[in-house]
Formats: sequence, structure tokens, C-alpha cells
Amino acid sequence: MNDYREYCIAIAAIFLALALGILIGISFGEDFLVSNQQEIIELMEQELRRSREAIREKELELERWERVKPVIRRSYQDRLSGLELALIAPRAEDAAALQAILSDTGAEIAFRQPAQLTVEHSEEAEQSMDSACYILLMQKNSAGSGWDPEMMALWRALAQEGKRVIAVFPWGELKLPPLAEGIAWNLVDNINTYWGELALLEMIASGAGGHYGFDGAASGLMPPLE
Repeated sequence: MNDYREYCIAIAAIFLALALGILIGISFGEDFLVSNQQEIIELMEQELRRSREAIREKELELERWERVKPVIRRSYQDRLSGLELALIAPRAEDAAALQAILSDTGAEIAFRQPAQLTVEHSEEAEQSMDSACYILLMQKNSAGSGWDPEMMALWRALAQEGKRVIAVFPWGELKLPPLAEGIAWNLVDNINTYWGELALLEMIASGAGGHYGFDGAASGLMPPLE
């Protein structure tokens, strides 16, 4: 009769080893997973603390900037005394925001509609308008697909005549129109922002020309301060 005891013992030893291996593997895997989870949680907490610190720094910077803004704005009070400014827009209500920007500068402000500049004026009126700085508030056409062609044509005509004219565009509505070479185009492409207001005021006060605003083709946010 064959003795199978040795074979049974060997098989039992193999199964015991497998069982021990499985138990050890399971135990190691759980410990490893718990360890990794703890490390991930700690890293996330560190990142959260850094984010909160960065946000707080930005909030403090914004608070400081909000305190400085009125001081900068007051530097233009009465700075434009004696200057004549002609605000050109299709409707008076359209120019209200511009008038508010310029209200405390000391400038003499007159509202004009585009049609008023295409008719003949008396000699006295012509001389008055010749000495003015024209500010054109550019708006979208009736379809909203481009800029008002009447305002664009007026801008070109005044610039070609050598008038001092600044076109102001709201930022974020439409792309700026292509501009022909050989004409001294002056424009602000973000008049609906604080920086756009400052750029316009500085251009008028210093007589600086060029393109200022957020667009990539702009020379900067505003003319260099003297």
C-alpha cells in the first residue's frame, strides 16, 4: 500500500504558504493604502493653506489698490482747465458716462452728434470747434456685428483733417477695426474700465497720441506719466 502522508504534508505546506502570503499581502496592501491616503491628505491640506494665503495676499493688494485709485483720480481734478472737449456720440445719453469721467477736470465740455459735424457752421463756431479735442464714443452698428460706420467715417475724416481726435472703444464687445496706415490714429480700447478712463485723461492732459488699452497692439495701459 502506498504511503501518501508525505505528499499530503507537502501539499498542506504549500497551501499554508499560499495562505500566509495572501494574508501578508492583504495586510501590507491596506497599510500601504492608508499611508498613501494620509500623504495625499497632508499634501492637499498644504496646498489649501498656500491657496488661502495667496488669496489673502491678493485681497490685501486689492484693498490697497482700491484706496489708491481715488488718489490717482483726484490728480486730474481741474487739470484740464481751459481745454475745450467735444464729446461725439449718437445720443446724449450715450455720452453721459464720458461726461461723468470728465466732469471734475475743469474742461469745457460740449456734446455733439455726428450729424452736427457734417453741416456748415458759422465762422465763430468753426473756430471754436477747431480748438477742441474731439472724443468719439465708438459703438456697435444696429446689427451688433461691427462698429457704427458713421462714427468710423467721422473718425477717419477728422483725423485726416489733422484734428485732435481720440476714439474710445468699450473693451470686450467686438474686435477693433482695421486702421489704415498713414493716419495718426489715437484711441483707447477699454474706456469701460478704470485703466481706460486714466488713459483718456492722460492723453488729453499730456497731448499724447497712440493706442492704449488691453489689446495686444496697444503701446501700453496708458501714456507714460510726465
